[in-house]
Amino acid sequence: MKNEQAQRRIIAAALFPVKSASLVPSTYEQLLAEKYIQGSLTIYQSVELLEEYHRKHVSSAGPRHL
Repeated sequence: MKNEQAQRRIIAAALFPVKSASLVPSTYEQLLAEKYIQGSLTIYQSVELLEEYHRKHVSSAGPRHL
């Protein structure tokens, strides 16, 4: 079980920040990553929910200026 969770943490760390428009993930993105790490969500479910979140929230927010 520990190996599987370690693998899930590595995948989540690689996947979730890349999808984020900012360097700090939102609370929802963190929740999805945790649910994936715990095994509550599959990678496919996680990606689908993450993409849906970004379609609704990030793209409607408009461009961000640094």
